[in-house]
Amino acid sequence: MAAASFTCSPTDNPCAQCGEPIERPIWSEHGGDRMSFVWSCGGCGYQFTTIAIFRMPHPEQRRAAA
Repeated sequence: MAAASFTCSPTDNPCAQCGEPIERPIWSEHGGDRMSFVWSCGGCGYQFTTIAIFRMPHPEQRRAAA
């Protein structure tokens, strides 16, 4: 399986509780076709997770690219 390419971390995600921008996630993890981020708001203390899911190429497209 081709690995997803992820070259930068998201920034300035608004807090899901109070809306204050959060500069960067406090933790991230890559697993298969997704990337998970944990955010912690300095304003209200709320913590939440976001997940980015990468669309993987169809198996025939992967073979043609190889």
